[in-house]
Amino acid sequence: MRKKDLEKVWRQLDGACEALERLKENNIDTGQVDFFAVVNLKNSVEEMIEQKTRKK
Repeated sequence: MRKKDLEKVWRQLDGACEALERLKENNIDTGQVDFFAVVNLKNSVEEMIEQKTRKK
């Protein structure tokens, strides 16, 4: 993926994390969603962005 595409995915994952946090703050069940898995995925995408940045 291009860096621009990775940055878009990162923003989407960041938004998902924020949404999950808000739901939990309001005692709304998020079911089977693993918040920490989403955070780990976001961190992985961030690492890919950093690798693309270093290559240039």
